[in-house]
Amino acid sequence: MTNEITIIEEDNKTDQPEVDYLQTWKITEFTEVMNETFKQKYDEELNITVNTINNYFRELESAEIHYLNRINGIKIYDPMDLNIAEFIACKRSKKQQKGITWQLPQIFEAISRDLPCRPKPDAETSSKDNALDITKQLEEFKDAIMGEVNKKFDIQQQLLEMKQDNAKQVNRTMLEVMQKQNEFKALARVEWDKKSSSEKYEGFIFKREKIKEREQYIDDYVDKKFMEWILEQTKG
Repeated sequence: MTNEITIIEEDNKTDQPEVDYLQTWKITEFTEVMNETFKQKYDEELNITVNTINNYFRELESAEIHYLNRINGIKIYDPMDLNIAEFIACKRSKKQQKGITWQLPQIFEAISRDLPCRPKPDAETSSKDNALDITKQLEEFKDAIMGEVNKKFDIQQQLLEMKQDNAKQVNRTMLEVMQKQNEFKALARVEWDKKSSSEKYEGFIFKREKIKEREQYIDDYVDKKFMEWILEQTKG
């Protein structure tokens, strides 16, 4: 999950915030880390979205409680931000709070009081970062949305392939059933032909085949053999 950040040119290094490059994420990766971490710690599927994460930290910055690091205008998340996001998710979880969830103002007040927060960057750094901030955020948001769209497309593609595979299997099964029924009908006709004339024909002068009895015999024979074949298939 770790995201490698492009090394900044020498003349710009002093203008960037100090960031631990070994454990930083962009928003999409951060959201995945957040969901995985919450599942491991609390045994609960969080399924938090990129939009929700973005809204939480935007409101924290608006309230001047906690600020994200930015590299060339791109928001960068680190373990401090992960700790805050976990805190918010835990307080918003009915399962973790025994059915009583906290409101965001209460949560933000607790964050400012109880958790380590990152202060607002100095004016010089902010002015340089803000020049590209809007464009970078739009690009970041676009990438995140496209990532989720691609995931949904992959799922739909998998479902379509499964449906097609199932349809092929159904067609194969129906064809095999029809072949077996025809096979049993042919065998039934052979067995019928082996019967005595008195069983097969009626009339004294003009012999007529007992059509009704013949068809009933064939139907019964096919049903019996078909059920035996089905039972063999289930045992196999």
